[in-house]
Amino acid sequence: MMPNLDPGNLLIFYIVATEKSLTGAAEKLCLTQPALTYRIKSLEEYTRVKLLEFKKRQVTLTPYGKELLVYAEEIYHQLVNADKYIKSIKESYLRTGIASMYISIVGPVIKKMFEEHPEVRLTVRSGDALEMVQEVQNSSLDLAI
Repeated sequence: MMPNLDPGNLLIFYIVATEKSLTGAAEKLCLTQPALTYRIKSLEEYTRVKLLEFKKRQVTLTPYGKELLVYAEEIYHQLVNADKYIKSIKESYLRTGIASMYISIVGPVIKKMFEEHPEVRLTVRSGDALEMVQEVQNSSLDLAI
């Protein structure tokens, strides 16, 4: 079963709750205050309970908001960890294509570079130049020579 809860609304709720300010949350999320208010109201309509109180530019959690914050915080941290993992994958893998006519010239240089940087994993494909360009365009390769 897929949940109907909009995860974006839950993350916005988390940022507003931790910033304790619509202004601070809006700056952090690069959104307008009306956009944040709309998303919080959508979440409150979904839950059918009041989650946040807005008084004199300060945000406080209702008892229901405090309970939901526990889940929102866990989801936020899982997303942060997933993002770090994805960045590490992107940084440690390089999918390269070399046009066949350049393989004898460029191949030894690339081999030496990656021998000096074993933390980077390299995949090299060869083919005609047009094929390599097409593979970069469709994101099958990161770099083509």
